[in-house]
Amino acid sequence: MKLYKLTNSDKETQGNTFWGDNVTYSKPAKSNPQLCSGDVLHAYDNINLAFLLNPIHANIKDPLLWESEGDIVVRDWGKVGCYRLTTVKQISPPIWMGSDIEWKVRLQFAILCTEAAINHFESVIPDIDGPRKAIKAAKEY
Repeated sequence: MKLYKLTNSDKETQGNTFWGDNVTYSKPAKSNPQLCSGDVLHAYDNINLAFLLNPIHANIKDPLLWESEGDIVVRDWGKVGCYRLTTVKQISPPIWMGSDIEWKVRLQFAILCTEAAINHFESVIPDIDGPRKAIKAAKEY
C-alpha cells in the first residue's frame, strides 16, 4: 500500500535509522503491535496528515517526505505501523506546506479536531463553554 514517511534533513528518524531511495526495514511480527513503540515501523496513510500530525508525533523540523510502501498492521487517525516498510523515493510536500495558506490549513485542521472531541468533552465537563467559544473565534478569524 502507498504510504508516506517523514525523516529529518539527514534522512533519519528517531534512533538514527537511515532512510533513502528503496531502503527497507523489517520488524518481527507481534500478536498485539502498538503504535508509538518499537513494535512497528511508522508512516502515514495520508500525505496531509503526515505534516499535520508531525508536531504531536515525531516533531521533525523541516521534514523530508518519502513515498513508501508497506502493509499496515495497526493504525490510528492516519498514523500507521508496518512490520516491513520501504521508502521508495523522496517526493515534494503538499502545496500548502510553506505557503501563505499553511496557517489556514493548520487552523482548519485544529477546528475539525476540536469539533470531533467537543461532545465528549462537554459530557465530562458540561459547565465550561470555553472550547465552543474557541471554535467560534477560530472560525471567525
